[in-house]
Amino acid sequence: MATNKFYRAKDGEVFGVCKGLADWKDLPVGTVRLIAGILIVCSGVFPGLAVYLILALVLPVQGKDSKVYTSYETVDSKSPDDEDAKLKAEYERLKKKVEDMENDVFDKEREWDQKFQQEEKK
Repeated sequence: MATNKFYRAKDGEVFGVCKGLADWKDLPVGTVRLIAGILIVCSGVFPGLAVYLILALVLPVQGKDSKVYTSYETVDSKSPDDEDAKLKAEYERLKKKVEDMENDVFDKEREWDQKFQQEEKK
């Protein structure tokens, strides 16, 4: 589940940078590690490794005291009613996101239709 902040995961393999990135962007950890490895090798090892080590030093570790909240989560609770409310809030957020994306597509489609109509008139 995507989180709001980029942290190093305390339970990661090597410093937890890849796992933290995967958690932050809601991606599979294995894929992030593979891409990071490929980037490190393709960059000539040193530059990619240097960036990775700098991230390991700069990023805070996700610990017990530093809560990482998802986009719809505001408190840590265990009651089913709160879980239902969180799920409903996430559903509404995703529904709004899809509606916005559809509106963007339809707006662009209208723009293209207008451009084609103008070209046909010429």
